Amino acid sequence: MNCRCTVVGAMVEQEQLAGPPEYERPKAGVHFSQWRATSEANRRTVLRGLSRAGLLDWLKDNPLGEIRVVQSLYDEFGPFNGVYNPANASIRLSFERPEINQKPIWGELDTVSTIAGNPNTAAQISLVHEAGHHILTVLGRQMGPALEDKIRKVWNQANYVSGRASVNWKEYFCEVHCAYIYLQNELQVKDPLGYNLIREIRRMIGARD
Repeated sequence: MNCRCTVVGAMVEQEQLAGPPEYERPKAGVHFSQWRATSEANRRTVLRGLSRAGLLDWLKDNPLGEIRVVQSLYDEFGPFNGVYNPANASIRLSFERPEINQKPIWGELDTVSTIAGNPNTAAQISLVHEAGHHILTVLGRQMGPALEDKIRKVWNQANYVSGRASVNWKEYFCEVHCAYIYLQNELQVKDPLGYNLIREIRRMIGARD
């Protein structure tokens, strides 16, 4: 892992992470097909990630499938935070987040979602991450191999925000997209190539900053 570890500031306030209440709310049947969740999941807080990321206009033309928050997600490697299914554009998120409350130290985070102070905010950030996979899927159909080439070139030179970002070019894009939304000033300084990449792709899809 490319780890040039530097403290990027005090723990981000949870109200700042959750976003202000005036954000337009994502709607079932418009931006995604349906919402299903464990009783502890706060629908408004989790879905606000789509608003905070400025994706609502784009999602009207490229809607997600079902967004589902379950208690936990496991595979043969252990627990994980979320998964995107490109076949139906659905997203599943885990509510169980024992790894949250990490200090935002660049390069030492497991994922950007671990800077959250509670499971609902962590799920919100993971929703932004998985929505990044949706962006890659839609743009990949339009751009073909040129999209991978563009992102892979940056990934190979990047100062990774998290361990997850170092895994492959897709995970890098999704983690840097989260950093653009939640740690933008730090991203611009610590990984300027990633910052410029995300700005370019967000402009391509008409995302609102």
